[in-house]
Amino acid sequence: MFELGFFSPGRSKNRYVGIWYKKISTGTVVWVANRETPITDKSGMLELSRHGNLLIRSGDNTVIWSSNSAISMMPVVVVVQLLDTGNLVVWDRSTKNECVIWQSFDHPGNTFLPGMKFGKDLATGIERVMIPWKSVDDPSPGEYLHYLDTNGYPQMFVRKGSVVRWRYGPWNGLKFQGLRMENPNPIYSVQFVSNEKEIYYTYEITTSVVQRILVLPDDTAVHLRWMDQIHDWAVHSIGALTESCGGYGLCGPYGSCSPNRYPPCTCIAGFMPRVPDEWDRGIGSSGCERKRDLDCGSGSGFKRISGVIFPDTRRSWYNQSMTLEECEMACSLKCNCTAYANSDIRNGGSGCLLWFDELIDTTESDDKQGLYIKLAASELVAGNDDSPSSLNKKKKYIQWCF
Repeated sequence: MFELGFFSPGRSKNRYVGIWYKKISTGTVVWVANRETPITDKSGMLELSRHGNLLIRSGDNTVIWSSNSAISMMPVVVVVQLLDTGNLVVWDRSTKNECVIWQSFDHPGNTFLPGMKFGKDLATGIERVMIPWKSVDDPSPGEYLHYLDTNGYPQMFVRKGSVVRWRYGPWNGLKFQGLRMENPNPIYSVQFVSNEKEIYYTYEITTSVVQRILVLPDDTAVHLRWMDQIHDWAVHSIGALTESCGGYGLCGPYGSCSPNRYPPCTCIAGFMPRVPDEWDRGIGSSGCERKRDLDCGSGSGFKRISGVIFPDTRRSWYNQSMTLEECEMACSLKCNCTAYANSDIRNGGSGCLLWFDELIDTTESDDKQGLYIKLAASELVAGNDDSPSSLNKKKKYIQWCF
């Protein structure tokens, strides 16, 4: 299925150690070892040390790349193996239970293969991210970084340098909310795992069709399927729906962006432009502010909105076993809780996701999942509280008024 060897990309004369498809799409590289330290001549050697360290040496025997995977235990019986999945693995076979010393799947480049994990190993600290090539001739890391942020409720981001460019939104039980990728799908299955040891996203193919996900140098993300009929790849874009809004947080706190409207920014229900003059000129980055301030002691209610990709969840809290009613109560009891929602849309909805402080980077979409925004009780006229316990809350408001 795959081959390992030395190659030179495009018109480059530099040499790299890489993995590529063996029988189809000859020359399509899916992983590069020494992407930052090429060999500049025709020499080079790949070596496995007796301690389990993969090394690339230049012609003068200088080590130009290392897997940094050596172990100190002795005796060690180490082997290196290229699996049919495309994973290059260094094994320790000195015991009955073979253990992995190092694997290329822990260090992806611009290609996400079936079976790879995209995310973080909380036990080892390994963070599996995707970084495109600089160009088709240069596999060194490009400007963009695709990563899974595990602060608050996990979500996918794209960063250029230190600046967040796009956000794919949080996992909703089926997919990352802002990702152009359908699930369930007849040709692949996806899975999101979150526990005390690791948090990651992965996918497996359910047919014999060869597939891969590729991030191009311009940051375009594509899902590719090999078509035997035409001996070429079929291309499907899977970029972020938020890209069409021009970048992260375009409409500021409590603002909502629509790619089908100009100017693209509006305030979510219960809020108004913070700097009206700027909004009149089509500049929405200053965001919105409440029409009526919350008073933690005088009651509040919730307005349900839908058709949006949820706001940034880095300042959030979640519990997968709570009901929506329990979620509402939890948000009501926290003065700085600004919104809540089900964390999982499957089977009618489950789990609890709470947002704290400002809501940032809300984008309009076709998603029907409900987001409940906390508003002052006086802002919610009769019949305008959409929370699950709205009937009981309205009775409480009447009691408080008296």
